Amino acid sequence: MTAVRRISTAAWAAFACATLFYAYQFALRVAPSVMSADLMEAFGMGAAAFGLLAAFYSYGYAPFQVPAGAMCDLLSPRTVFVLSVLACVVGNLFFMMGSIPAAYFGRFLIGLGSATSFLLCIKVAATSFPSAMLPMLTSVAVLIGTFGSVGGYTPIAYSTAQLGWKPTIMILTILGGVLCLLGLVFIKKGESGEKEEAFSKDAFFQAVKALLHAKHTWIIGSFGFLMYVPIATFFDVWGVPFLKSMYGLEATEAGLLVSIAYIGFGAGAVLSPIALKYFGSYRPCFLIPSFGGVVFFLIMLSGVQLSYSAFAALMLLFGMIVAPQILAFALIASLTPKKIAGISSGLHNMICMLSGVVAPPLVGKLLHLLAPDMHQKPSHAYQLALLVVVAALVLAGLLVLFAPKSFRKGS
Repeated sequence: MTAVRRISTAAWAAFACATLFYAYQFALRVAPSVMSADLMEAFGMGAAAFGLLAAFYSYGYAPFQVPAGAMCDLLSPRTVFVLSVLACVVGNLFFMMGSIPAAYFGRFLIGLGSATSFLLCIKVAATSFPSAMLPMLTSVAVLIGTFGSVGGYTPIAYSTAQLGWKPTIMILTILGGVLCLLGLVFIKKGESGEKEEAFSKDAFFQAVKALLHAKHTWIIGSFGFLMYVPIATFFDVWGVPFLKSMYGLEATEAGLLVSIAYIGFGAGAVLSPIALKYFGSYRPCFLIPSFGGVVFFLIMLSGVQLSYSAFAALMLLFGMIVAPQILAFALIASLTPKKIAGISSGLHNMICMLSGVVAPPLVGKLLHLLAPDMHQKPSHAYQLALLVVVAALVLAGLLVLFAPKSFRKGS
């Protein structure tokens, strides 16, 4: 009985560290959005260059998803955790150097380190807890992860206003160091993974080859890519600048609104399995987020005058309505042999995160063409450029409509 209790405590400690890391990388991901004005002034860059700077996170994050999945299968969670957090810490140090190449490389390292964060949560949950707890633990991880966005908006905006962007990055760096120490203390060296069947190089490449040739990989992956555009583009990069320009908000006020959208996303993630059980099919769970998201986002783009509390409610609902997209991970897992479920999740996540490589720079480029002045971006420029988000949501909905067999539960 003592052994069971000890293992249970170690499992919860490992899962807690993994979810804290997932929340931490969220804060790092969205920090440039809050600091946009300071960073553009410090580096002398316009909207297009700033969009590229933000995208360098995705350049490290997205392509590394499949290798990250393999790392989580082959190495202990403790090793993966420590190496990943250290990559984020070093990336922050490069970002603070003050040169554009160093900032690009720093964001790349942060994305590279963050690549294992969500997969590590899934790995620890799958190997250290009963399988029946996996859906609940995955939803909890997403919910806690979104709290990192809250810490990545209002507090960072306040810290940047009071201390400047470099001291704020230093605070985030120190927090990363503390997180690394927590992992060393609370994640046992062999907590999970070491008793699993080894994944040979040949088996790895065969699994990847099979996934690449599977039709459902690309259909579901394309849906995930399109549905992640609002997150990668509006939540992570252009939401705060848009709200400041469109509604005349301060950075802290705008940051709080985007944080509320992230809270809605976390709440919606927890409710998504309930919606799936109610509808009995993935199809309505994907159609509602895509077309419903269009309605809510167009209201925000319209410039309609609402009270701050009403706008907060709108952002909360928008976050909630686009959240069921995370069910795509469950769908892809149900169509994949369990032996390669980790790698298939990594591949799907990679396809989703490629939206962060494409969409934010595209919006930045459109903003530059519509309003070349690096300091003054009129609201109409944001309204037109952010139609990229609307187009992505509409395409996602059309994809679901024309691929019904791929979105049936368990098929």
